[in-house]
This record gives sequence, C-alpha cells and structure tokens, in this order.
Amino acid sequence: MSKRKILRILLGLALVSSILVSNSLIKVQAQTLANKRLEGKDRYETAISISNEVIKDSTVNNVILATGSDFPDALTGSVLAAKLKAPILLTGDDSNNAKDLDFINKNLPKSGNIYVLGSSGVIPDKLINQIKANGYNNITRLGGNNREETARIINQNLNVPKGTTVVVVTGLDFPDALSISSVAGVYQYPIVLSYKDSLPSASIQTLKDIQPSNVYIIGSEGVVSNNVVNQVKSATPSVGSNVFRFGGKDRFETSTLIAKSFGLNSTNLLIATGFDFPDALSGSVLASKLRAPILLVNSNDTTTTKNYLDNDATHITGLIFLGSYGAVSQAAEKELINADSTGPIYQPVIGKPSLEYMNSISVTADNSIIDGGMINEHKLPYDGKYYHIHRETRLPEGSPYGEWYIEDYYMKVLREVVGTDGKIRRYINIICIDSFGQFNDVGYIYMN
Repeated sequence: MSKRKILRILLGLALVSSILVSNSLIKVQAQTLANKRLEGKDRYETAISISNEVIKDSTVNNVILATGSDFPDALTGSVLAAKLKAPILLTGDDSNNAKDLDFINKNLPKSGNIYVLGSSGVIPDKLINQIKANGYNNITRLGGNNREETARIINQNLNVPKGTTVVVVTGLDFPDALSISSVAGVYQYPIVLSYKDSLPSASIQTLKDIQPSNVYIIGSEGVVSNNVVNQVKSATPSVGSNVFRFGGKDRFETSTLIAKSFGLNSTNLLIATGFDFPDALSGSVLASKLRAPILLVNSNDTTTTKNYLDNDATHITGLIFLGSYGAVSQAAEKELINADSTGPIYQPVIGKPSLEYMNSISVTADNSIIDGGMINEHKLPYDGKYYHIHRETRLPEGSPYGEWYIEDYYMKVLREVVGTDGKIRRYINIICIDSFGQFNDVGYIYMN
C-alpha cells in the first residue's frame, strides 16, 4: 500500500489528536520601509536613470529603444528586454535623443546590439543613421504595420518553446500590460494584444504558433471580454480550460492582484504612476532583473497599494519609486514607506481539532487536494515561505501501526490563479514527513 493511501486511511481512523500549527495570526508594530527614487527632470532622463540602475555591476551587450511619446509598440518589448538584459531608453526629439546616444556611447561596445521597437513612423531613420555614424552596425528594427504586428514580431524574437504560457492584454491602454511586465519578463511569457471583444489576426497567429499550455487574461471583462476568452480557446485547443483572468475593479486593484498572484518573492517592490506609461515601461526590465513586481499607484488615493503593503507584502523591505514627485508624489511616498509592511506574523498555537477538521486534508495517489479546513483556517499566506504543521494522532487500540501516528507538514503556496469559472485556485507544495517516510507533492485548494 502506498504511503499516500496509508496516510489517507490513518486520517480517517483518527480518534484523538493534537496539532501544532506554526502560523497563527498576530499583528506587530509597523516598520518603515527603505526606499529609493529613480528620476530625472522628464521621462527621458528618468529612463536613463533607471537604465543606469539596470546595468549597474553588469556588462551591457544590448540596448532597446522605444518611443517616449506613445505606448503600443513598446508594450510587449519588456519581455524581450528581460531576455536580453537590455535597458530600455525612450526616444523623443533631438535633445532627448542626444542623451540616449551619449548613454549608448558610454556603455555599449561597438559590437553590441541595438533593438528599435516600432516602424520608422514611430522612431525615425534619422536616429538610426546617427547611431550608425557612431560606429554601431548591429541594429535591428522590430516593427510592423500596426501595434499588433509589432507585438508579433517582438514575440517571434523571444523564440519560446511550444507550450509556453502566453499573456493577453488590451492593446488600447497601458496599465495592465505594465503591471504584468515583470512577471512576463522573469518567466518569458509572450504578451499579445487584444481589443475588448476580439483578438487581432496577428495575435491569433502568435497563439497558434506557440500553442500555450496556459493563457493569462489581464484585466476585467470590461477591458478584455469573455468573447476573447472563447477566441483563445478556439485558436489554441491545447490550452483547454487553463485560461485564467487577473482583473480587479480598476488598474490599481489589478496591479496588486498580479503582485499577490505570482511568486516573484523579491524583497523589493517597484512603484510607478498608474496614469502614464513611460516610467513603468523603463522600469520593467529593472523589475525583471530584481524579480520584483511593479505596482501602479494613484498618488491621490494610495488605499489599494497601502492595503497590499499592510496585508500581503510581508517579504518586502524596500520600495523603488520610478519617476519624479510629479509622477508619484512625496505624500504618496511617505504613506507607502510607513505602511504596516510587516503584515501578519505567525507564531505557534496549540488546539484540538474535530475529526471533520482533521479530514479536511485528503491525500490521494495522484496529488494532494486540499479542500479548505486547515489551510484556510490558519490563513496560509502567499509569501514564498514554508509553514510547519505538526500533528500527533492517537490510533485505535490494536492498530498495526502502533499507538501514535506522527506527521510533519511543510506547506508553501506556489501561485494563485483565477479560473474562467471564477474560482480561485491556490497551488500548494506539500512536503510531508510521517511515521512511514516522506513525500513531496503539489496540489490545489479552491478558495471560493
């Protein structure tokens, strides 16, 4: 009989038990977060300030150029930038471009590569010729006839294997794409653009080429409707029901939902305004380098962001603000660095659960399917840490397994996703050391 089946039977036989759960909730005094601000007098200088942070203590082999005046062509470029470890510079008029040229000349060897996002209508050939005149010949323009074709061309340069997860965002606005940018960069998830109710042909073709095993829809149904979900499933039969939506009531809630849902587990958090794109775009590659989320903030109302820091960011010790006080205000900065960032602190507690409570964990031969009970009761947090549950169960008299059955569970939430059925699934890694040995498993819990 397998260890897992033995464990399931023993849980069913349990008569008397004691349990030590190392994650009961208490609150402690707030701590002030360390903070840094990367800024310039405008978006172009801010991009250079961020780029200097990106290349610190590293060799520069690639640079990406994106226009600083509009967002569409650059939305998907963050993933390529993460792959190439390339800073993103913003282009504008001649004076701004002169600063970009200076950065390139100081930091990129002549053998380095420069990628230009968008057609000549977005970034003119005049700038390319200036770069060539400085001795750079490895220049690649990634641009199509429209934003969707440009996204497709950029995604082709990622060269991801079939089955890779794909992210779908609206191509008509920037916030959701930027909120997911560091996650997509870290895990190399291509980003495709959508209209509210339909997918452009270029995006459909990207999905068909990749045949993703999972698709993440970013934003509410008001941004990307369920018609798009159906199109995704039709274009990629391989995805089955693995189409998950991450969407809040607004861009700020969506941003915090993404931060909570993916286990980047950095001690840093990047903060950018949610009302304009340049700072978060330039910061996306730094966020990927640090494996850190980007949170979009409303300087006039930091409630959503502060709630995230108060309750969900136990691992965050430092904030990096992108842009000047005109982007993220000094008042907002003060509110956020003084948030109760310690969040919940977990200490041991002893109790005697009921038999029904004990049976709330069912371990099967395939995987561990956790159906509420112990995990929800003690609010197992999503913070990248393992939590310890020790249990001693008195077995029925005459049991061939002895008088006591001892278990030590070590559990960590790996990720949390929202299915198209509206249910939240928390995928949990379980290491169990019991009286018969050890197993390491992954299962899921429905949260609603």
